[in-house]
This record gives sequence, structure tokens and C-alpha cells, in this order.
Amino acid sequence: MASIFCIAFLFTKPIVNWFERGYFLEPYLYETFKNDYVLCLLVWPLFFTWSFTSYILQKMVLLGVNPFIITIFQHLTQAGLFIFSSYLILTRNWCSTHAAFVIMQACVHFMKMHSYTTVNRDYR
Repeated sequence: MASIFCIAFLFTKPIVNWFERGYFLEPYLYETFKNDYVLCLLVWPLFFTWSFTSYILQKMVLLGVNPFIITIFQHLTQAGLFIFSSYLILTRNWCSTHAAFVIMQACVHFMKMHSYTTVNRDYR
């Protein structure tokens, strides 16, 4: 039901804007999109590189590092994705499309990191 409302909103809002204001989308949305497009796209390779901290975590486990330190490292590296994402979104005052893209990337890479760590722990 929520997806149907979202789709209806995505089609009706530009039409209503056209009749009421003379344009389909807010000019602010276009300006924000244009200004931070490259920075937004650079988030994916940054998060991809960041996800390799899970590999470092596994090497720490195999070297016999204290489990408390490993747990702290795991939670800090995984939470770092969301902290950095929130920082970018709030300081750059990004529109909803940029914010959704960055949060989605953070969630995907968090799940990859968590899955890698959990599966390796279970198979050890």
C-alpha cells in the first residue's frame, strides 16, 4: 500500500506543481542535485573500500587479538558507515534523493560487512 501511495505521489506531485507554479520539480532540487552529484557518486567507492575493514577484522581474529577489542573494532567500523552518511547528509543539506542513495549504500555495505563477519565466525 505504501508503494502505491509513493508511486501516485511521484506522478501527481509534478503535475500539480505544473498547474500551480509552472514547473514540474522544485528548482532547489535541481540545484542540489547538480552541485553534489559527483560527491554523492564517490560515496559508493568509498563505502566499497571501507567494507574491506571486515577482512582486517578476520585477520585480527586469526592472529588471536583480544575478543573485546575485535568486538569494539567491528562495531566501530560498521557504525562508521552510518555516522559518516549522516554527517554528509546533514552538513551538505542534501535533498531526499541524495540522502536515500547514501543511506541505501550504507545499509548495503553494512549488510555485506556483517554477513562476511558472521559467516566467517560460523565456519571457523
